[in-house]
Amino acid sequence: MADGDVLAVAGFIGVCIVKMSIGPDPVATAPTDRQIAEGDRGLALASCALKEWAACKRYLDEAAKLDPKGESEPRVVTARGEIANAAAEAGVPSGRSSSWLRPSSPL
Repeated sequence: MADGDVLAVAGFIGVCIVKMSIGPDPVATAPTDRQIAEGDRGLALASCALKEWAACKRYLDEAAKLDPKGESEPRVVTARGEIANAAAEAGVPSGRSSSWLRPSSPL
């Protein structure tokens, strides 16, 4: 065997050893309910900032189904308060706040 062949075989063996020591590729895990709820809350807050109250409420409600404990977070309490204030400004009677949130039909 020539010196070049020995080096090639040694290199191949070295690459195999390194590759085997790295281990398998990590497997992705599904997001938790809390992580999904955090994403929904982020979308809700962005919608609230744009005064898109229907979307804001919808995302907050979805997040609440997945992570009820998150409802006590100050940012969620504030967003819910903004929705209630917008309903009051629109003259919506208390307890009927969801009907005014429906998007208006196109002309």
